[in-house]
Amino acid sequence: MVISKIMQKLPALLLLTASLVSITPTLATHKDVTHIEQVKLQLNSTHQFRFAGYYMAIEKGFYKDKGIETQILESSRTQDSIEELIDGHSNYAISGADA
Repeated sequence: MVISKIMQKLPALLLLTASLVSITPTLATHKDVTHIEQVKLQLNSTHQFRFAGYYMAIEKGFYKDKGIETQILESSRTQDSIEELIDGHSNYAISGADA
């Protein structure tokens, strides 16, 4: 008896679920960006292939779509990325396990 009631409501529940799933990405991605935040990302070395994801995100506009203008700062051998972060020269820093 209980199972038959559930089975009767199943098509409506599936339709509701499908509708919510299909509209959720649209609601999440269509956001008007009114303020652009300037962000500096300090690398822990010079520009290298291992940082390609950050550069690709900039080129594809992923950060800008979220209201973030990103500047990537390379590091020299005498420069510590965490010290640059602590000193306020960057907003985020890449570091290794030795930090």
